[in-house]
Amino acid sequence: MKISLLLLLLAFSTSALAKTVARVLEINGNAFVFYGKKDSKKLFYGDKIEDMSEVMVDDSSTVTLKDEYGRVFHLAGGTYAKIFNNLLEVKNGNIWVTSQKGNAYGVINSVNSIAKFTQGHFVYSFDNMSGKSQVLVLTGDVDFSNVVEPNLSIKVPAGHFSFVDQEKVNGLPRGATRVGLTSYKQVKSLFTGIESLENTKFDKALFGKSVVTSRGIASVSSGSQNFAKKGKLLFVETSASRLPASVGSKKEDSAYEYYKTIKKSVSKKVKKTGKVAKVRLFGFDDNQEPKQIQKVKKTKQVKTVKKVPVKKPVEKVSKAPVPAKSNRAPASVEKVQLINEINARGAFEKSLQKANDENKRHPAEVNSLINELKSYSETYEEDY
Repeated sequence: MKISLLLLLLAFSTSALAKTVARVLEINGNAFVFYGKKDSKKLFYGDKIEDMSEVMVDDSSTVTLKDEYGRVFHLAGGTYAKIFNNLLEVKNGNIWVTSQKGNAYGVINSVNSIAKFTQGHFVYSFDNMSGKSQVLVLTGDVDFSNVVEPNLSIKVPAGHFSFVDQEKVNGLPRGATRVGLTSYKQVKSLFTGIESLENTKFDKALFGKSVVTSRGIASVSSGSQNFAKKGKLLFVETSASRLPASVGSKKEDSAYEYYKTIKKSVSKKVKKTGKVAKVRLFGFDDNQEPKQIQKVKKTKQVKTVKKVPVKKPVEKVSKAPVPAKSNRAPASVEKVQLINEINARGAFEKSLQKANDENKRHPAEVNSLINELKSYSETYEEDY
């Protein structure tokens, strides 16, 4: 009896702790779930999400969850959220919320904001770097407020958005503002690849036209993705008798015949004309005596050329100015005199000694007593 009661209590506690609050409805890419201190697990289609578990989505993946109340949560890439019973806490990322039943309030919150809803479609975003929360309502309405002041909430209708920033308006939510087409495109591009959101008609209801979104590279902005127009290939039909331009119709016009004529003109030997080349020499210094250039032996093609000696220019000699006589003594003599004056034999030392003898600090009797005390302290010892 006791054993059965213990087993019943254990089963009840286990079921209470591991309560299922959501299931995986659709997954594209990689996503993981963390159960408190337990190991992580990769999510697959149909997996159960327990209470107080955390879900992390890869940057290029998406996950769709459905809770026990029929609400659907589309988690975009890079989203990190913690799931409770009838509550979803967003720690970072973007979540598209879809609620068809309006019987009970659903709650989705972050560090600084909270959103309450019954039915409709809206996108809740939170950036953990800037601390900014934002809600964009597509259908229905959402009560949006600061998490510290939940009573000071605003109602965000369809086609409007609002945000909470701690550095603006004392952290209170901004008044609902009409959403623009560019902002809507950016938000919708985050959820590209989710089948249940591809056929939605919110763009026609809000802007009167459909919006086609495509997911691109995250590091490249959408404005910089300019692709060139596709070109066309043109085929030109020619007659079979036509030859290439490098091949002529005649034998002398062919490329090979032209190559042979070029080779013959290059291979011709250069003939000697027998003319004499003049030789000029440059670079002699005018200050040095020019040396007589040796005669060049006459050859068949070169004649001897003699170098005419260049006369050395006459330098003008001017008498050097006689230095004026001065009676100034050398600097070393003045230094010797100064040293002799400062030395003990100098006048300065003598005057200093005389002044010390005349102006004594103590009388002669006191000085003798001081000397006796010094000698006593120096000679006295305890042991001989």
